[in-house]
Amino acid sequence: MEAGEREQPLPHALVLKARGYLKQHAMLDGARRLGVAVSGGADSMALLHVLMALREELAVDLTVVHVNHGLRGAESDADEAFVRGEADRLGMDVYVHRIAPGAAPSTGVELWARDQRIACFARLMAERAVDRIATGHTRRDQAETVLFRLLRGAGPRGLSGIAPVSGRGILRPLLSADREEVLCFLQETGVRWREDASNADPRFARNRLRNQWMPALRAAWNPQLDRALAQTAEILAQESDFLAQIADKEASRVFALSEYGYEAPVDILRAMHPALLRRMLRGLAAAIAGSTPEFRQLERMAELAAGPAGYGRFATHRVLTERSGGAFRMTLAEREGARQTGAEAIAITGPGRYSLPGVRGIFELAGLGEEEEKAGRFARQESGYTGGWGVLRPLSPGCVLHLRRWRPGDVFHPFASSSTRKLKELFQRASAPRWRRVEAAVLEADGEIAWCRYLGASALHGLADADGVAGKGLRVGWLEDPECSHSPPEAFVRKENG
Repeated sequence: MEAGEREQPLPHALVLKARGYLKQHAMLDGARRLGVAVSGGADSMALLHVLMALREELAVDLTVVHVNHGLRGAESDADEAFVRGEADRLGMDVYVHRIAPGAAPSTGVELWARDQRIACFARLMAERAVDRIATGHTRRDQAETVLFRLLRGAGPRGLSGIAPVSGRGILRPLLSADREEVLCFLQETGVRWREDASNADPRFARNRLRNQWMPALRAAWNPQLDRALAQTAEILAQESDFLAQIADKEASRVFALSEYGYEAPVDILRAMHPALLRRMLRGLAAAIAGSTPEFRQLERMAELAAGPAGYGRFATHRVLTERSGGAFRMTLAEREGARQTGAEAIAITGPGRYSLPGVRGIFELAGLGEEEEKAGRFARQESGYTGGWGVLRPLSPGCVLHLRRWRPGDVFHPFASSSTRKLKELFQRASAPRWRRVEAAVLEADGEIAWCRYLGASALHGLADADGVAGKGLRVGWLEDPECSHSPPEAFVRKENG
């Protein structure tokens, strides 16, 4: 070392641990503006100063974020003033979200406060004020979360605890640090913090767990309880992620996205291991509504999908599940509720595309192309439970065409039958799910059903081959919802009407 040079002090052990954890989980990849959630308590103040020590190395701009829940009157305001003062002393920008006193509910205050913070963080990220938010969760928070969820009842996903990086853009750089390491850092660096008196209030279940039950377990059972629970969470998190990947792959194979949601044959779902089925349903619910049902609700969904009952509906967490006709589906409940129920008929005045009020998709009537006229036997091959494509005989002069929903009592003459049969019976025989039957459109020719969406042209009005009708027959069928590019599952395909 040259004369006059000073040896640079090594970073504190907590700073080194946080640096390694940030890199291990790629927490800041692509992020340049980092919000730091600071309540004024020990953990958040340690987080703030650890990130300050790493700011240049990480090449991030830091913004202090504080949520004043207004729960403790003057104490809450004092916390806010303390955080503002510390941010000012460090030369950092600060964002404070204040909630009006009295806004909190009479019960479930802890969950409400958490939701308020998450909503605040989400808003800041949506407004691009910050790219991500870092919170001061430690290994002790992880241990408390795992034990709390275990006592309430949770599966592997819940027992995975707090994720190092959440899908909402929230980071936990201190999650591998013990509480003792945090306090040691604060004392050795002279950083001040504030104590929240409500953390000792035994009325809150989390406080009883933290202040009574966990100390008793450490003393009587395992002094390294926090480390053991955190390790369990890490193992379960990795295994849960692996199982989720398998479930996602299976869901892509088994479920098909249609205008009615995600559909799958019940026979395939019944053959699945219950754990895999539950994982699939959980993942689809998250994809559909952005939320995950609890275990009891997932069990009801799984029972509906693979149980003995042939029909049923169940809605939870904005997800509607339904079983009918050997099929199971999941869809967004609001979308289902917003569907129209119009039953009026519309006049079909000639070739073209028509929309029927209350029914998704488009009806198409078109003249036969030259290649189709030469194909032969097209009606029997193209009609069936595939959208009902077929070909009508040449219409008589002055024939009146109307498109409408099917009604109870409607009759239809399939190619495979020598007489007419009720549409309801034909749908049931074809195992058509209820949600598809509801939107079954029919085309009337002079008051008689000449075509049905799922069954194609009738034997009395359709053509089995094209001989002698060049330029006169009409191709008729249904175009699925233009917004949905997927086809119905194979289980819903029927090659012959009736």
